[in-house]
Amino acid sequence: MKSTLSFPSRLALGVVLGVVAASALPQLRADTLVVADANSAVIRRYDATTGAYLGVFASGGGLPDPVGLGFGRDGNLYVGNLGFPGTVLRYNGRTGAFMDVFVTTTGYYLYGMAIGPDGNVYAGLDNGAIERFDGTTGASMGVFIPAHAVYGGMGFHNGSLFVTYLGTSGHPYGELYQYNGTTGAFIANVYSTFSSNGPRDPRSGPDGNLYVPDWQTYHVVKFNGTTLTYVGNIINDASHYWPMALAFGTDGNTLLVLEDNGLASSINRYNLATGAFINQLVAPGSGGLRRASGLVLVPSPPRLVVAEAHQEALSEVMTLTWTNNGSWCVLESAAAVTGPWGQETTTWSTNANWISTQVTSTNSAHFYRLKSNW
Repeated sequence: MKSTLSFPSRLALGVVLGVVAASALPQLRADTLVVADANSAVIRRYDATTGAYLGVFASGGGLPDPVGLGFGRDGNLYVGNLGFPGTVLRYNGRTGAFMDVFVTTTGYYLYGMAIGPDGNVYAGLDNGAIERFDGTTGASMGVFIPAHAVYGGMGFHNGSLFVTYLGTSGHPYGELYQYNGTTGAFIANVYSTFSSNGPRDPRSGPDGNLYVPDWQTYHVVKFNGTTLTYVGNIINDASHYWPMALAFGTDGNTLLVLEDNGLASSINRYNLATGAFINQLVAPGSGGLRRASGLVLVPSPPRLVVAEAHQEALSEVMTLTWTNNGSWCVLESAAAVTGPWGQETTTWSTNANWISTQVTSTNSAHFYRLKSNW
């Protein structure tokens, strides 16, 4: 059933807001885990609740070694590909079909990638530099963060970009650095005692804290999300080694840990508050899974929180605010409910929790809808 919110306006501004009908939902659901299988050079998918294998979602396009993945604002899947130079490949977010080589790095191997809150693509290079690419065109926007040490991983949290670096001969321990998420300016060295080759992508948790897997140990390190102080090793499960990547369960109370031992990876589930082991969600070798290098939970549809219409300078102005699940939606407009509908090209204002946009129209019979890509 289509979920639609509408309200009348004294100014005769028609507003129709909702998500796509259930019958139109794509192959990927919001309760699906997408996993990069580096050994098999495919992207697999699993039920995030039961761990059941759901088949290969994406492959091809010259993907020998996936090293990171994420969903863009266009709803498509972006996969980092190790190589020289490195590339980021784009796959249709509904069908998994290969679309194009979206990004080619300016030299250097690609060791990881992320989609920023601004919708741009950030590529982690082997020398520790972060190169930024336009999220619409794929064009290079230049070096966002200069080279430092060997790249480990990155993640955005509370307006900052956190980058992990692997140990060097001069400093044998892995590190976590904080940079301004808008300008790339260095802020602080947050932590300097990971294992040498261990720290991977930092992840912002639903509890507001920051988590970093330390791959050469059996630890996932927790930091206070506000003060960034070290809280402790939330995971101390010696029976499950090599934590490579993290995701968070759909209930917001569980931590999903991708365990990569280089042979047959698995995904384990833990209590986010206590770190207690719950179960092995995806068993080693499930569906042919071998050496996994990353995982991401398919984002949930955006939920509309506020819709408001008023008049400014004889124009109708509508302001929308919805939960920030990574901008997985399209704002469309039409002169009549019966269409044709077209995508609005408005500027979105974002922060850690909300996305908002303002639409101005001199057509009092205009209609708008917020359509989920999922």
